[in-house]
Amino acid sequence: MVVLAVVAVACLAAVLLAAPTSWLSLSKPPPPPATDLQRSSMRRMSPSKPPETKSEARILERWDRRRAAAYSHGDVAALRRLYAPGSQAGAGDVRILRSYTARGLVVTGMRMRLLSVEAVHDSRHRLVLRVRDRLSTATATSRVDRSVHRQLPTDHRSTHVVTLVHDATDQPWQVSSVR
Repeated sequence: MVVLAVVAVACLAAVLLAAPTSWLSLSKPPPPPATDLQRSSMRRMSPSKPPETKSEARILERWDRRRAAAYSHGDVAALRRLYAPGSQAGAGDVRILRSYTARGLVVTGMRMRLLSVEAVHDSRHRLVLRVRDRLSTATATSRVDRSVHRQLPTDHRSTHVVTLVHDATDQPWQVSSVR
């Protein structure tokens, strides 16, 4: 019995002496894990990769602002220009905007909350991004009487693969597909 107690104490001492120092500092909690957006930002700022001349998040944020402007003005032509010719995602978005304008409405204050962006493919003329976002706010407003408005429902976080293309560096990126 005494031998077992001695062996147990010896094993416990060996484990404690061999334990990493972080095990011994139990009063100090580990740092919280990085969010997807922080990891994405860390990847873009990695010293092994030169700084980007185009930030994936900035490209999407500019595109979302132009889309929100098209919705707030009921401008189908401006919305169509945000999509590559033949884009099914663009055709669907145009149908939605037309359904609002046919009822005398525009959508104001539309804001997308970008949660994370990861470049899947990146070339001069094609950018494929894995995007996690959600619609955070939007209001359907009468074109005739701006005091008539209704807050639209927001949506849950969702992940999409968005493909953007552009022909020349001075042209804005257009969405060709969303999956």
